[in-house]
This record gives sequence, structure tokens and C-alpha cells, in this order.
Amino acid sequence: MLIKENLLIQKFKEQKKNYPPILIYGPNEGLVRENFLKIKEIFNQNNAEEISFSGKLISEQPELLIDEIQTVSMFNQQKIITIEQPTDKNIDLFENAFAELPDQTLIIVIANNLTKNSKLRKFFESSSKYFSCANYEDDFRSNSQQIQNLEKSINKNLNRDIKSYLGQNLSSDRMISKNEIDKIILLYSENDQIPELEHIKLIFNDNADLGLNKI
Repeated sequence: MLIKENLLIQKFKEQKKNYPPILIYGPNEGLVRENFLKIKEIFNQNNAEEISFSGKLISEQPELLIDEIQTVSMFNQQKIITIEQPTDKNIDLFENAFAELPDQTLIIVIANNLTKNSKLRKFFESSSKYFSCANYEDDFRSNSQQIQNLEKSINKNLNRDIKSYLGQNLSSDRMISKNEIDKIILLYSENDQIPELEHIKLIFNDNADLGLNKI
């Protein structure tokens, strides 16, 4: 089942006991990681056990994934199994392993950008029981949302010049943008200082050549 990125968290929150395996992929590595962490935070209510595999490892030793899915933890009620960089060779294994998942077991598959012809992508999208979510590069709209969230985080309004500057200079990768926004939050969140464009420019990544004294 194909889930739009802006609806992924909402759809996941609607799940209660039997959680669908989720494929999160795309060129926006930062956004992929952000959604991955959000889903883990929502699911992990009781200190879930976490296990991670690579697609290459389970191709060579498929029994590792099967055993982990079937094994009941003695100390944790919930289990999160992460599979990073899967390959099309994993599809037969996924088909068997995902057929009957235990309650409170969540499988998250993380991949880079997948083409429309990807067998892995088709496998998740064609199933009504699994989630597939593409995470594309941030655009003006998504950057505008990040700017709004920034204002809430520092509890201050940004003027038009600052918003325009951030809108033009925030990266298309969420991870890079988050690093820049976190610096702005650090600068303004614990004081009454009014945000100024020149201050923000000083700490932004395109001013790395500024001398230490000027900063």
C-alpha cells in the first residue's frame, strides 16, 4: 500500500496490535531517518527490543530473520526489526517471513531511492497489508513548514527577510536542514533576543569561510 509521506505518521498511529511491515525509502536521507525515528517513538511504549539486519546478510543467512521474527523475547513485550539496504533478492524471504507476524512486532525496511521498476517497491505497494512510503527531496512547501516549526520551537516570529533567506537556503535534504535549524534554535530558544538575519547568516552553512573573530 502506497502511503504519502505527509500521511505516514497518521496512518501508523491508527494501527493497534498487528503492525504492517513498512518500507521507507527515497533520496531524502534526512527525511527517511526522521520518519523512521518518529515511527519507533510511537511504537516503542514499553522499551522494545531492537534488532537490525542488512539486506545482504539476510540474503546469505535467511534463517536469521526467520528465527528472530519467530522468537519471543523473554524481557520485552515489543520488538522492532530493522532491515537496511534491502535488495530484490530479499523479496521471496519477505513474502514468507511477513506472512504471519507475531503481535507487537514491527518490521521497518529502509532503502535509498528506488525506481518505479523496483521489484522491492512493487512488492510493498501492491500489498494491502504493507506500507510503502517515498521520501523525496524537500521543496519550497516542505521548507516553509520547517520554518513554521522553527518559529514554534523558539516561540518567536521571524521577519519576512529571514523567512525568505531560509526558504532559499535550506537544503533539499532534511538532515542538512535540521542541522541548520537546530543551530538557530540553540541561538534563540533560551533568551529574549529578537531573531536577526545577520545573526542567522553568521551561523549558516554557506558562511563557513568567516573568521572566528567575526563570528
